[in-house]
Amino acid sequence: MVVTRTHPDRSLGHKGLSLLLVEKPSYDGHEFVHRQKEGGTLTGRAIPTIGYRGMHSFDLSFEDVFVPDANVVGGEGGLGRASTSRWPAWWAGACRPRRARAA
Repeated sequence: MVVTRTHPDRSLGHKGLSLLLVEKPSYDGHEFVHRQKEGGTLTGRAIPTIGYRGMHSFDLSFEDVFVPDANVVGGEGGLGRASTSRWPAWWAGACRPRRARAA
């Protein structure tokens, strides 16, 4: 899941954000590069964490990644509605973006 700005007007704040499901195959290890058949590339590198060994958090970099319309949470009505105040409490804590990185 990725929260991203889908409206170019930054003055909209959180109202310009959308929640997308970005698919990729699973990879073993602490780094991966996934090249889509549509031409996009998703790369990731594990972030060192203290005492959190069950799963890894990753720095992600997206370059021309294609996301089908069907993967916009809420469909067209979900565009610009990724406000974390509407997520269930357990979801918001687990899925809130931790760090953004410019590509």
